[in-house]
Amino acid sequence: MMVVFQRKIIYMGYIPPGNVGSPLHRLPLFRKLLLHPLLHRPTPHTPPIDLEIIAVPPRSYGLSTHSTPSESRLLKDYTAICEYATTRAEQHAAGVRGHQVPVIFMGHSLGASIAAVLLSQLPTQSASSSDASTATPTTEHPDRQARVRCDGLIFENGFASIPGMVKALYPHRWLPYHHLGSFAFDRWDALAAFGSPVESSAAVLVAEDSTSNATKVGKTQPSFPSSLHAIPILFISSDKDEMVPPVMMQQLYGVAKETRSKLQPGDEGQVRWLAVKDALHDFAWQKEAWGKGIVGFVQDIVARVRKG
Repeated sequence: MMVVFQRKIIYMGYIPPGNVGSPLHRLPLFRKLLLHPLLHRPTPHTPPIDLEIIAVPPRSYGLSTHSTPSESRLLKDYTAICEYATTRAEQHAAGVRGHQVPVIFMGHSLGASIAAVLLSQLPTQSASSSDASTATPTTEHPDRQARVRCDGLIFENGFASIPGMVKALYPHRWLPYHHLGSFAFDRWDALAAFGSPVESSAAVLVAEDSTSNATKVGKTQPSFPSSLHAIPILFISSDKDEMVPPVMMQQLYGVAKETRSKLQPGDEGQVRWLAVKDALHDFAWQKEAWGKGIVGFVQDIVARVRKG
C-alpha cells in the first residue's frame, strides 16, 4: 500500500498597488505547478508527489479585513497562516511512523521579503522543540510559542529592503526621493534577515486593541538559531526584472550563502541560484526553467524530509 502525502506550499505573493492583490491573479501560476509533468511522472522507485498550495491575502488585500497593512500586522497574519499549515501537515502525517509532510514557503516580490523576515524571527525546529517555553511567542498568546514548520524557502524576485528599493528606483543623489527610504517605518529588511544567523534577541511584540490599533510591546528573548539559516533556499531571479534590480537578488544570494558557510561549513549547496533568462518581474513562471527549477527543489526537499 502506498501512502501519498501532500506537500504544502505556502504562497506569499506580490501585492500590487491599490490593495487589490488576490491569489486569484496567480491561478495560472498555481496550475502550472500543480500539473507539472515532472511531479506526476515519477520514476518507478519514487513515490508520487502531490502539492497543496495555500495562498491567503493578508489584511487589507483582496477581500480580507480592511486595516493598515503594516509590517508587524502582515507578519502576524502570515504567522497565523503558517501555523494553520503546520497543523494540517501534522494531521496528514498522523499515524504513519517516520513520515512527515514538508511545508515550503514560496514568496514573490514583497512576499519573498516577508517570508525571509518571518523565518529570521523564528527559531529552528530543533531549538523550538528543545525549549518551547523560551521560544518566540505569538502576539495573540504571549505565553505560547509560534508553531511554524518550514522545510524550504523559494525566494523569487524579492528585494533587499524598502530603503534599498527607494535608492534603486531613485539612484540620483541630488533627488530628494533618494534619501527618503531611511524614513520608512516598514523596512522589510531581507538583507539583514539573511545576514543574521540568529533571531532577534530583543523581539518586538505587537498587540492590538478592540479598535485594531497596533501598539509595540518590547520583550527581551533569548537568541536561537534562525529557521532561515537551517533550511534549503532557492533564489529565483528574472534576468530582465524591471522592478527589482537583479543585482539586488545577487546580493541577497551572496549574503545567504556566506552566512550558511559560516554556520554550517559544507552545507552551502542548500542555498541555490536560478536565473530565469528573458523573464520580467511578474512572468518568470511562464518560462520552462522556472517550473523545472521549482519542481527539482521540491523533490529534493521531499527526499530530504523522508530521510529524516
